[in-house]
Order: sequence, then C-alpha cells, then structure tokens
Amino acid sequence: MPADLDALLALDGIGSYTAAAVATFAHGRRHAVVDTNVRRVLVRAVSGRALPAPSLTAAEPAPRRVAGARRPRPRAALGDRRHGARRPRLHRPRPRLPRLPGARPLRLGARGQPPHDGPARRTQGFDGTDRQVRGRLLAVLRAAPGPVTDADLAAAVPDADLRDPAQRTRCLASLVEDGLVDAVALGWALPA
Repeated sequence: MPADLDALLALDGIGSYTAAAVATFAHGRRHAVVDTNVRRVLVRAVSGRALPAPSLTAAEPAPRRVAGARRPRPRAALGDRRHGARRPRLHRPRPRLPRLPGARPLRLGARGQPPHDGPARRTQGFDGTDRQVRGRLLAVLRAAPGPVTDADLAAAVPDADLRDPAQRTRCLASLVEDGLVDAVALGWALPA
C-alpha cells in the first residue's frame, strides 16, 4: 500500500477519506481525516449551520480547509482530539472544545442549536433490514442459556417478518462469517 496521498488517491475505489486515513494511521503522515462526524463538527463550528450538505461539494470548502490547517499529529485525528477534549474532568465541570483555526467559538448551549435550513434529511429505514434481522438473531442467542436451534431462530424471526425467504439464512451466515456466531453440535451459539 503506498504511503503517498496522491498515489493512494490514484488507486481505483480509494477516495479522499480512505487515502487520508491510510496515509495518517498506517504510514504516520499528516493529513486531515475528515469523516462524517468531523465534517458535521467543522460545518457547525465554521458556518454555524446545523448540518452539512448531504455530500461534499465545492460550495463547502471551509471544513476541508479548517481540518487541513489543523493537521493532526500522526496516529491522532481531529475527531479523536474533539472526543478527548469533551471527556469530563473532576477539576473542570464544563469541558471545552479546542479552538479550531478560523472557527467561531462554539456557544451552542447559550443560543441553542442552529436550525436546519436545508432539505429534509433522508433516513435509512430499519424495519425488515438485514441489520434488524441480525440483531434479533443475536438477541435470541444472548438470552439463551445454551445453544439454540434453527426452530428457535425461526420463532424469533418468523417468515412473515422477512423481506425474502432467504433473509434469515443469509443473516445467520453473515453472523457466522463475522465471527459473532458459532455453529455447534446442537445448533448455534455465541462464541465461547
């Protein structure tokens, strides 16, 4: 894997976030790793808007410029600094965020959250998704004192709740592949 940001960006399927993350965390280079949460904090701090646009556009250069000016130390990202600064300490009852270059101080508590003035945000549905089915299967396994059978899992996630007939089997297989569930002699169990 190359260490140079431009070489990483030239790889097929690698975007700016992944390239900056690999260069920073794997190779110790100094690049701004701007993920969704860091971008949200930067937009709020720089422009006072509640939420960034759904996707990064040329109309939103400030977050990248501010994050780039911050230039995190190797193995530390701006999000990590923000998270660490918010950790409460016994001698300081009100934790403070670090001052970002070019950003207004965050005084959201005093003036309230900025209103969202953009288009309605799309939210991902949860009912019937593989995430929901996987969660329900794991809940049965966590609650059971021992291994569970296919019939136990089918009772927890009946066919009527599935989007397609193979969904329960597919979700169980993905849990096994992810190492979250083991196939045992009597059925299925959480890893020991």
